Amino acid sequence: MKLCFYCGAENAAEARVCSECRRPFAAGTTFDQPARPRLAWQALASLICGLLAWFPPAAIAAIVFGHRARRRAETAGLGGEGLALAGLILGYGGLLLLTLLVYLDVIPLPEWLRPAAERNEAAAIAAMRQLTQAIYAYADSYGQAPPALQALGPPQQASPNAEAAGLVDSRLAEGFHSGYRFLYQPSDMDGDGKFDTFTLQALPLEPGRSGNRYFFVDTSGVLRAESGRPATVSSPPVRP
Repeated sequence: MKLCFYCGAENAAEARVCSECRRPFAAGTTFDQPARPRLAWQALASLICGLLAWFPPAAIAAIVFGHRARRRAETAGLGGEGLALAGLILGYGGLLLLTLLVYLDVIPLPEWLRPAAERNEAAAIAAMRQLTQAIYAYADSYGQAPPALQALGPPQQASPNAEAAGLVDSRLAEGFHSGYRFLYQPSDMDGDGKFDTFTLQALPLEPGRSGNRYFFVDTSGVLRAESGRPATVSSPPVRP
């Protein structure tokens, strides 16, 4: 078998004219020699992306380009199968290693890859801590815990005051954030007419979809959580 120098078509060894482009073969010249297959650009792209396989999109690209390069090698006779194979190995190996590291909690899952419920839970934890610090700041400034979350919100026109202390944004002061609603309950434990303790809960607006965990914090400042049911003072603390 010999390949045409011009079009790369396969021909019988004794052929004198290419069966595709009809150009003649000249014995003893380069026209009679097998044409070197062109390199498939997908193969080179697969290898380059494979070298960056620690970044998930690059690992996926290495796999996609690698399979396309091997398909082009089979259907169009293009070269680069070795490069494509190396890219595939690096791509699959990178994804496997990343999956293992995420599973072992060695590295956190990138924010954009987290499920919506998990992202909402992380935002709810941050909001609970922000609200707790705002409640403490309010008590330092006005001598008691706020009567409602709205008292922590931004003032409309006047400077910060006991009715609008400007410690959190308006949405959080209304008790909603990232698929969660926040229930605040102040109490006057010593009967002096001032709120000296409080509880704060975070509940998913759509349990199972907007969030799976429920959160709780009280005057102690210890954030607690439960899965599938409201958290209480006896629930396990949230890890820092």
